[in-house]
Amino acid sequence: MESVILMDMSFRQLGELALYESLVMKRSFYGVGACTLTLGAGDEGAELARPGALMLLASQPQNVMILEDVTRSAQRVTATGVQLKGLAKRRICVPPLSLPAALWEYREGAWTEITDEAEVRAALEGEVYQGFQRPASPQEGMRWLDMSELGAVYDWGTTLGAGAVVSDLGTAQLRSKYQNFGWDRFVGSAEDAYLHYAQNNLIAPEDENRAIPGLTAGESLHRGAELPWQARFDRLSDLFERIGEATGLGWDIVPDFAARRFAFVVTQGRDLGGGLQSVLVSEEMGNAAGITRKRKTSGSSTTVYAGGAGEDENRLILSVGNEAAGVERRELWAEAGSVEDVEMLRLFGQGKMAATTDTLEADMLDSGACRYGEDYALGDVVLVAGAGAWMSARIVEVTETYEAGSRSVSCAFGDAPVTAGGVLARIHRAGVR
Repeated sequence: MESVILMDMSFRQLGELALYESLVMKRSFYGVGACTLTLGAGDEGAELARPGALMLLASQPQNVMILEDVTRSAQRVTATGVQLKGLAKRRICVPPLSLPAALWEYREGAWTEITDEAEVRAALEGEVYQGFQRPASPQEGMRWLDMSELGAVYDWGTTLGAGAVVSDLGTAQLRSKYQNFGWDRFVGSAEDAYLHYAQNNLIAPEDENRAIPGLTAGESLHRGAELPWQARFDRLSDLFERIGEATGLGWDIVPDFAARRFAFVVTQGRDLGGGLQSVLVSEEMGNAAGITRKRKTSGSSTTVYAGGAGEDENRLILSVGNEAAGVERRELWAEAGSVEDVEMLRLFGQGKMAATTDTLEADMLDSGACRYGEDYALGDVVLVAGAGAWMSARIVEVTETYEAGSRSVSCAFGDAPVTAGGVLARIHRAGVR
């Protein structure tokens, strides 16, 4: 059986498991995958399976899982988890903090607004006058935090103390900045979008307590379609999955053993669905059996109404894909917050459209030409033929199962942006050495 290595987040090896009942590892191109390790309670090293431990196969050091839940009984230990990139499940997309209010400084008989964000934030840590109106008798160098714009929205009552100088904003400052969140919006390539939200929520967020220690990211190659994205307390892993399914680029968090750190990476599969390097999966090739085709229109949309800036009858609403008509028209509402730019709103609506799925299902055979792990891998696009259809499909999930001295592999195929349904594949391989 494949040896399982357990280590901690500091790359310190906890132990190696040579014996276990079963191991299932599902890796996802867009999502965070899953894993299940089952051991006998008396197996050597069973006590090492604990939440937070990293798990990998000796033959696949880059494919790291992190254990989350462990169940122990007198007979068995069962540990479940996700891919290492499942760390993104632990974060939500917190928008950058908006400045709580305008800051003014009194110099030479006049009030001048301070607009530099860093200077404003620094000023909030010192003495500043808070109020809905300017101080009646300002002194040279006095700073005034103008709360008038927030006054109509938030009831501050008399806690600010009209005319009072507050040395520590305390609760007032916290209430102001945390109730004044906006949206974290980004327009750019898919790779840049991934890195933008990773930087803001995993690598270098405003709140340093949210950062993942030892996590870095490389330079962007600006790959993938340019689309507008926005997030406001969305689960980060869900946002990444939407970016991937809409653009065809994957993402991962991989270990850098030499530097003893982790790297957030954007991945792009190979296009093996045509040309000299094409990979064909079919019954005729001897590497698939029982191919069936599924065409699904439920859940699809042809027309998106995207809502942008404004309220009620004054709100900007744009119809995208309005040419569809009759029974073929399938409508969807998409909330775009306060987007004011029409073209950005149009791109946002286009990104929310869901196409009809046309997928193939097959049992994969570990025989014939073009085998998984040798000719193609997770994220690659291959040509699948059968059930009267030919289509290029991306491998979006790979599940490896180890038990009783054998290994089986199943793959899910789905051409982005559609993954629901997929093409299910199964490879049976016994006597793994």
